[in-house]
Amino acid sequence: MSPCWDLLIYKFQGIIMTTFIVEDGTGVPAATSYVSSLFADGYLGAGWAPNDQAKEQALIAGSEYADARWGSRLKSSPLSATQGLEFPRISLTDRYGNPLLGVPANWLKAVCLYASYSNAGTLYPANQTTAKDIKKKKTVVGPITTEVEYQGSALATSFLQFPLADRLAKPYTYTGSGVGGVTR
Repeated sequence: MSPCWDLLIYKFQGIIMTTFIVEDGTGVPAATSYVSSLFADGYLGAGWAPNDQAKEQALIAGSEYADARWGSRLKSSPLSATQGLEFPRISLTDRYGNPLLGVPANWLKAVCLYASYSNAGTLYPANQTTAKDIKKKKTVVGPITTEVEYQGSALATSFLQFPLADRLAKPYTYTGSGVGGVTR
């Protein structure tokens, strides 16, 4: 095996661990996190995770979630075809037309929040049905009873909502269903 910068995964005490490599704004090929533990501690406070290993794994999870959640809807194109994460982007600008180089500060903050949410539970929803899958719904007020009957077995492909983090990430995305977004 050649010493390339592909994502390194190794097993430690039965847990799959991913090498923690922070994106520095240049398009690091093996980057696994947008945010360093130091930045996250500054934004979230030092006690947001129990130890350094938990912080790194949460920051990787937060970065993966941000890319999965918003990647196909991000404005502009990745800086390089070999970068490990969706940022940095080519010709990305803020709402005033000023160029955004590297990874925008609000994206870093959103990733920190996603990381903190991953420590508290899951970032991804369990298999869910959608409102369009409901065949019949009955609610009786006294005593309170709710009855829902579903049709078919289609599952929703949605993301959990994290209002502050989502609001910080959204300015870098196209609105709507991703039309005009770039997928790698």
